Amino acid sequence: MSKFILPTKIITENNVINSLNLFKEKEKQIHLNEREVTTLSKGSFIVLDFGKEIAGGIRILTKDATNKCAKIHIRFGESVGECYAPIGYKNATNDHSTRDLYYDIPFLSDITIGSTGFRFVRIDVEDDVTLSFKNIYAVVDEVKQIDGYFISDDELLNKIFDIAAYTNALCHKNGFYYDGIKRDRLVWIGDAYPIYKASKYLYLKDEELLNSLKFATIESPLPNWVNWSPMYSFWWMLLLAEHYLDNNDMNVVLPLLDYLKGIIYQSKDLIKENGDLSFGFLFIDWPSHYDIEDPLGNDAIKKKDEITGCRFLVLLTLKKVLKAFEKLLNNEDLKLINELISRLEKGNSNVIKFKQIAALGVEAGYKDKNKEDILFNNGANGLSTFQSYFILKSISELGMHEESVAQAKEYYGKMIELGATTFFEDFDIAWADNVTKIDEIPVEGKKDFHGDHGTFCYKGYRHSLCHGWSSGVVAFIFEYIVGVKQIDSTNFIIKPNLGNIKNLKCAFATKNGLVKLEFVNGKLINKEVPEGILISTEE
Repeated sequence: MSKFILPTKIITENNVINSLNLFKEKEKQIHLNEREVTTLSKGSFIVLDFGKEIAGGIRILTKDATNKCAKIHIRFGESVGECYAPIGYKNATNDHSTRDLYYDIPFLSDITIGSTGFRFVRIDVEDDVTLSFKNIYAVVDEVKQIDGYFISDDELLNKIFDIAAYTNALCHKNGFYYDGIKRDRLVWIGDAYPIYKASKYLYLKDEELLNSLKFATIESPLPNWVNWSPMYSFWWMLLLAEHYLDNNDMNVVLPLLDYLKGIIYQSKDLIKENGDLSFGFLFIDWPSHYDIEDPLGNDAIKKKDEITGCRFLVLLTLKKVLKAFEKLLNNEDLKLINELISRLEKGNSNVIKFKQIAALGVEAGYKDKNKEDILFNNGANGLSTFQSYFILKSISELGMHEESVAQAKEYYGKMIELGATTFFEDFDIAWADNVTKIDEIPVEGKKDFHGDHGTFCYKGYRHSLCHGWSSGVVAFIFEYIVGVKQIDSTNFIIKPNLGNIKNLKCAFATKNGLVKLEFVNGKLINKEVPEGILISTEE
């Protein structure tokens, strides 16, 4: 069910009578003789802050309107600056959801408007009319219940966990994984891996993954690539393999195996004997993407690293498919997969610049000095929200666990300093220099964080400030701080690496229920384990 929340703050207002009335909780029913109202007339506007990013719209209870119906201009924003931006200004759009609209408001009305992602709303009266409102609520769509938790004496890590988990929950929509709740309200399987990695720990039930995997097969029937992208087809296979290893649900996975085999067989001639790929379109993530039409991406380093990264992705996916489905595939299938792995291992494994590419290399089995030098360099510079799970995981696995935690806190902590209540589609530490924050009105002399940054398809205000793929840090926290290692669908080892954390209560989901752990002075003192789940510990 939807719930309704009042604004927490007025960012600014002009010519508004009795604006403080909007903070008062009242009956959510308009009366014929309403006495406490907020009045706006021509030239009036108000910008409301609802405290955190929301998926939904607004509900307006109106007492009076000139001529019984008056027009208002509504602009939803993930930042204050976006509320001020007309369509086209700094790439402000209505793509995927309408966030800039005009609406006729009748008198004595109860109207719900909008379905988008927002924290702020600006309402303008541009015509020569007057309106009086009883209340203006944010209408919050139902948010998936988060079952897992992490509560420690490191307040910044707690905030990072909570915001990442909330971001993830918002992007479970209509039974599927969404990229974002404002823009990219679509099922992009190539973007879903970090969402799944966080979701497996956060929810006792995550039907959205299998729904999304099945949806992709319907949307992109073979011989099409998933979402029309070869690399997304490999992400699809990786997700299916990991889900099966995590849950051992053969009856659910078997109907999808023919699709998986179809992807492998139509890839065999596109993976060359020397490990080169000839898929046509290669892609890992936007920050590392080579685009000959984009001057920012037109450089040889990006091109070489992207090619290497795609080889790593294909290699690690086929290895995981082999591990997961060895007993479900026939000898011909297994022979082909092993042959493709052998070809890929002949290819270049040297990374020049990008942390996300180096991290995929570590995941593919290349734990060498080349990857260390790139991953350990320059703090949180070079992190990618989409690939942060792999980057942080690789740094920890290469023996620099404290450095991985430090980079996580620096990177996500800087977003929080900018006012984040959800985590972003993309973020570069350098974007935080001399900028107005999300909850501030842009001013001359400073860059507008939201409007003046972003690149590729997410320039300016088109940039999503709530993107599910940025929640992968949840999995990093569970796997490399709490130390959860899943052996099979019912067997887990806990090997904590708490660092400076002394006291911690946490819980993570398994197929049979929540595992609850409590640490005091760095020692595990209590655990609650559901029936059928085996937990062993290494301290």
